[in-house]
Amino acid sequence: MLHLGAYPARRWCRILWQALALRGSAQSARGHAASISTSLTTFFAHRYDMSKLSEFRAAERELAAQLEHLEKLKQDSGLQKELAFNEELKALMDSYAMTPRQVLSILRSAR
Repeated sequence: MLHLGAYPARRWCRILWQALALRGSAQSARGHAASISTSLTTFFAHRYDMSKLSEFRAAERELAAQLEHLEKLKQDSGLQKELAFNEELKALMDSYAMTPRQVLSILRSAR
C-alpha cells in the first residue's frame, strides 16, 4: 500500500481535487462520497504506475458502485413521480403543439 502520511494538507487537497476531476461527472455529493476511494486509487494508478490489474480492479469497483447507485435511483419514488410528470407534460405539450419556451413563458406570466 502507498504511504502518504508525509504529504502536507495542501497537497492532500490537490490530490483529492485531481481525483474528483478525473471522474469528470456531475454526480451528486452522495455519489462523490461513495467513490472517492476508487477515484483516489485510479488517480494513484496513473500517477504512480500501479499495475494494470490494480487499475482494472479499481475501475471495476467504481463501476459496481455506480451501478448500485443507479439501481437505488431507479427504485426512488421521487424519481418515478418526476419521470411520470415529464412524460405527461411532453404529451400535453404535443397535444397543444407548444414548445418548452412557450410553456415557460406561460408559467412565468402566472406569477
